[in-house]
Amino acid sequence: MTSLYDDLFAAAGIPSLMEQFGIPASYRPVEGPGRSITVGCSEDEPAGDQDETVERQHERLWVFCRRSSTLGIEAPQHGDALLRDGVDGETAPWGFQGEIRNITAGSWELLFARLRPRRYGPR
Repeated sequence: MTSLYDDLFAAAGIPSLMEQFGIPASYRPVEGPGRSITVGCSEDEPAGDQDETVERQHERLWVFCRRSSTLGIEAPQHGDALLRDGVDGETAPWGFQGEIRNITAGSWELLFARLRPRRYGPR
């Protein structure tokens, strides 16, 4: 059972957040057709010693989205892929990693990751 606050936030707050801060993304579930959704994203910086420089093999991205079969991601599965449409030069999709946080009645954050692109030559 959800609280009145959760219900009101799911009905009014989440659509307002997505309209103001969301970016378009292409979501491709393992089962079923792909679709366009609106998400919020934040890069995951693993906790570590601030004095160390670490080259990581993977990039990690927390994706805030609605818990909906039409407007978001209702039942994420390993193998689901996401590609942010509004990011210049992004061609490699992100894969769902099975981690979920900040769960509410109408939204959650899902962890996606991909191999860090290799760059050769001058930037």
